[in-house]
Amino acid sequence: MARKVLIQIRRGLETAIGTLAVGELGYCTDTSKLYIGTASGNVLLVAAQTAGDMLKSIYDTNNDGKVDFASAADSVPWSGVSGKPTALPAAGGAADGINFLDTRTVADKPKDLVGKRLSAAFKSPAAMGNPPVQSGSFVYVLRVIGWSSNESSGGWPIELAFGSNGLAFRPAIDADTWGAWTKLANNGAMTWGQLKGV
Repeated sequence: MARKVLIQIRRGLETAIGTLAVGELGYCTDTSKLYIGTASGNVLLVAAQTAGDMLKSIYDTNNDGKVDFASAADSVPWSGVSGKPTALPAAGGAADGINFLDTRTVADKPKDLVGKRLSAAFKSPAAMGNPPVQSGSFVYVLRVIGWSSNESSGGWPIELAFGSNGLAFRPAIDADTWGAWTKLANNGAMTWGQLKGV
C-alpha cells in the first residue's frame, strides 16, 4: 500500500533530545530509546531491545519498583519454599539440644552477645575472667540474653559457668564490662558461709 503521509516525531542524539512537550514523542537515534513528554519530564517508553535488557513495562507491570517475581517472593508461603530443611536447627545439631560454640580463647563483651536468646560456649578460664568452678583447662558457659545485648532496658546478659568444681554466675554491668563471679554451688558439700554468700 502506498504511503500517502509521512508522520515523524522529534529525533536526535539522546543527550540532545531536550525536554519534550506533554504527549510529544522523542526517538534517540544513538540509543534506540523512545521517550514521551510528561508534566514531570521525559519518561522512557521503550529501551533498545538488546540481549539482557529488562523493560519496566514487562518486568514491573504494577510499577512498585520491584521485578514482579521478586515482589511475589516477599510473601511466599512456607509451603512454597524449596530446599528447606526437614528438621531444625538447620545449621546442625539436634532439635532437642543446644550447640556449644568452641570460642575458647575469645573474651566476649556483653555487647558481643546476640540479644533475645539462650546460647552456650566452650571457654578457657582466662577468657571468662577465671570463674571459680574449674579444676581443668576449660569451662562450659550458658548465656541468657534479654531484650538486647548492649542496653539495659531488657536486662543485661547473665552468664552461668559450669566446671568440675561447681557452678557460678556473673551479670553484665554495661555493654563492655562483666561483674564479678559469684559461686553458687560446689562439687560437693558447701560451708554455711558459702550458702549464705559470705
